[in-house]
Amino acid sequence: MLNKKEKVFVVHLLNDFSGSPNVCKHVVDVLIKSNYKVTIVTSSKKYNGFLGEIKDAHYKIIPYKWSQNKFITLFRYCYAQTLCFLYLIKEIKKNQIVYVNTILPFGALIAGKIRSARTICHIHEDLNKQNLAIKIQTKIIKLTCKEVIFVSNYVAKAMDFGLAKTNILYNCVSDDYFNEDSDDYSENKSD
Repeated sequence: MLNKKEKVFVVHLLNDFSGSPNVCKHVVDVLIKSNYKVTIVTSSKKYNGFLGEIKDAHYKIIPYKWSQNKFITLFRYCYAQTLCFLYLIKEIKKNQIVYVNTILPFGALIAGKIRSARTICHIHEDLNKQNLAIKIQTKIIKLTCKEVIFVSNYVAKAMDFGLAKTNILYNCVSDDYFNEDSDDYSENKSD
C-alpha cells in the first residue's frame, strides 16, 4: 500500500467520453479520496472527456488526436508516446506508481520499468487480434509490468501473461447514474 500523499501517475492517451477514460476517472476519484497525489497524463484537461478538470488532480497534457488518415494518426501516436516517455522518465521516482489505462501508452510502461516504478496496466482490450501492433504492445506489457488489471475474466483468460499479480476490476456505473436529480438518470430512465 502506498503512503498517503505519495504520487501516482495516471496515464491515458486520448481523453474522450468513451468507456476506458470513464473507468480511469473512477480510479482517479478513488485515489484522490484516498489522499494520494495524482498526476494525470492525457491529451486534454478541458471538458471534452471524462478526465477533464478533476478537482485536486494535476495534469500533464500530451497532444494527441485521431485523424482520418492512418499515417497521420500513426505519426501523432508515436509523437505522443515519445513526449509521454520523456516526461515520465524525468518525473518518476523509484517505487512510485505508474497506472497505465489501456495498452496504448507503451511509452509510459517503458518509462516506469526503467525508473523502477510499480507499473500497472489496466487492460480493456481483447488482445487476441493477431496484428503486429498488438503483438508489440503485448510484449511490452509482459516485459514492463509486474501487475495487470483486466476488465473481465474473459479478457484475463484470453491474455494469460503469466504474471504473479493479476486482478479483475469490473467496469462500474457512477452513483450519479442513479441520482434522480442528474441528467443521466432522466435520460436513461425507462418507463
